[in-house]
Amino acid sequence: MTRPTSVRKIGPTRRSVSGYYAFRGDESIALESTLERDFLVKAEFELNVLGVISQP
Repeated sequence: MTRPTSVRKIGPTRRSVSGYYAFRGDESIALESTLERDFLVKAEFELNVLGVISQP
């Protein structure tokens, strides 16, 4: 099964939080807001979550 990938690159911004989050130390997930960052932090400790992909 092919894993979906992000279509666009997320660059640095001055108006909001953007960057990458090392999800479980295995993969870097691109993020563009504090809401996305907080979701990744919470999902990292949820045992039912197997993986997360960046928005396309």
